Amino acid sequence: MSTCEACREPIIVALLAGKATPFDPTDEPTGDHTITRHPTKGHAIAVKLRPNQKPGARRAGQRLYQLHRRSCTKALSNRRR
Repeated sequence: MSTCEACREPIIVALLAGKATPFDPTDEPTGDHTITRHPTKGHAIAVKLRPNQKPGARRAGQRLYQLHRRSCTKALSNRRR
């Protein structure tokens, strides 16, 4: 597990649309992404769910994650321009 450079909270880094993206490490009620491991390479891959997919993912026992920038206390002060 990694740590956010801005707020020092733990994060999960997963590929989302080919970019390394930080996520909060806990299952969130408002989460809208699933994270799985690549079967051969082992890195984390995130998939954004549509609103109608979230209930089915929950029923299937999948954990839902939210982007860390939603909860990062320092996100606005360290945003790149």
